Amino acid sequence: MIDTDAFYNTLIDRIQGLLSQRGTTRIGVITEYQPFQVQVKIFPEGYITDWIPLEALAIGAGCGVICAPNIGDVCVVEHINEDFNTPVARTRLFTDGFTSPPAQAGEVWIVHSTGSLMKLTSDGIITVSSSSKLIINTVSDVDVTAGGDVNVSAQGATLTAPVVTIEGDLEVSGGITFGTGSSGGNMSGTGNIQLTGSVSATGEVSDGAGSMAGIRTTYDGHDHDESGGGTTSTPNQQM
Repeated sequence: MIDTDAFYNTLIDRIQGLLSQRGTTRIGVITEYQPFQVQVKIFPEGYITDWIPLEALAIGAGCGVICAPNIGDVCVVEHINEDFNTPVARTRLFTDGFTSPPAQAGEVWIVHSTGSLMKLTSDGIITVSSSSKLIINTVSDVDVTAGGDVNVSAQGATLTAPVVTIEGDLEVSGGITFGTGSSGGNMSGTGNIQLTGSVSATGEVSDGAGSMAGIRTTYDGHDHDESGGGTTSTPNQQM
């Protein structure tokens, strides 16, 4: 005759054993990190997992979107097909120790611990701020199109290129200094130069007919024929 109580107790033990092997969703704290993998301390049990995959927003061969975790980040650990042997570290959670940046509803913020950030805010503005350098590299063109003004404010600015082309008028409120570059610091053009101030030069000033030095030499040494014969002296007032 079957011992019913023993049978049911054995069945219950078996069910509990199977349930204990069932991988459920857990909360844990990341204790170690290496690229693509983490070790997580699971709560409430307190055991630490082996190296397990870290979920990524996008992946590819040598490319993807990587947000490397901090040690101490709280994360969700899920098990594929509820198999206890196939854990994956998934979403990380803000906590009292790791508080969220104050993004408003619908906004996207990427904020680094150094203070560097990129924000897409609800007013349509994109803000990029760096606590150090901001480096942009491209192997091709960089195109910037603005419906309004482009304003650049800096302690200094250096533009290095074989040729710099400006289409339109150039207004300068300060001075312009020409250096000693590959073209000798020359300025050339086919248009007009209009000034309301003075023009000074330590070298020659020339036009299509000659130089100022040539004009000065001609004027200072010129004379006139006298109507009665002979010539006048050179001018008393020299240039």
